[in-house]
Amino acid sequence: MNQLELRQLRYFAVLAEERHFGRAAERLGIAQPPLSQQIQKIEWLVGHSLIRRRPHFALTPAGEAFLVEARATLAAARRLKPEADRAALGETGMLRIGFSTSALGTPLLDALRPFKLRYPEVAVELMEQDAGDQIVLLEGGKLDLAIVREPVVLAPGLKRVRAIPDELTLALHADHPLRKAPNVSLAMIADYDLLALDGRYSVAAMVDTLFRSEGLRPRPVQTFREWFSMLVAVDAGLGIALVPSNLVRIGFGRVVAVPVVPRIGLKLSACVREGAEAPIVDNFLRCLDESGAT
Repeated sequence: MNQLELRQLRYFAVLAEERHFGRAAERLGIAQPPLSQQIQKIEWLVGHSLIRRRPHFALTPAGEAFLVEARATLAAARRLKPEADRAALGETGMLRIGFSTSALGTPLLDALRPFKLRYPEVAVELMEQDAGDQIVLLEGGKLDLAIVREPVVLAPGLKRVRAIPDELTLALHADHPLRKAPNVSLAMIADYDLLALDGRYSVAAMVDTLFRSEGLRPRPVQTFREWFSMLVAVDAGLGIALVPSNLVRIGFGRVVAVPVVPRIGLKLSACVREGAEAPIVDNFLRCLDESGAT
């Protein structure tokens, strides 16, 4: 074998400390001739004389340099198993989470703080993507966990591991007439200017279907591509909007929420790849479970 072994590096480091072949061999638990043979082999492999044997034991300049690197390598090797153990337990590494804007303010992301407190050496990367892009990234191994708003079609090999219930609530300016209502119906909402999301969102289709099922024709005055843009318009008094309740809980200017009756249920799902060994994801899900959200 034409390469150095950790065993040889240890032999050399002990010999350098003892500065005597006999004492080094005794400390290593081997006979002196095999130790001498291994040192000679090291010198042959590196192509330099590392020690002077006469008139007294001493390291050559090449030996001094080699000793520094040998000790560093041995120290790194000693860290390998503990580091591997920690990685296997999900205590180090990277957690890549995909999410959409509508997941903000939900327990699925709120669990990040206790997770980071418990596992400070795990780096967390958040990627804001819509549900379809998250599914593609998760399938391709570029995400470890996707937080998507249902309904969404999962690709083969993906699965849902947690679900968080939510609901649509009416977001309006604090001065709006409906602010004083204990709850509102779709018929009441249809009498006012309604802000809506564009058709990219499944929630937009759901809202349209709900109104149609009640025989109602709301007054959509503007459509938006993002939830927060729509909430800006609500705060400006440009209309009212049906939004996931968690977004209003974050706090947005003078936007307040009024419950809608009957309740319009929503659901967020946490999705992973089937069969993927992911102790970091398991630890995150454990923090989520401990929060009592699922």
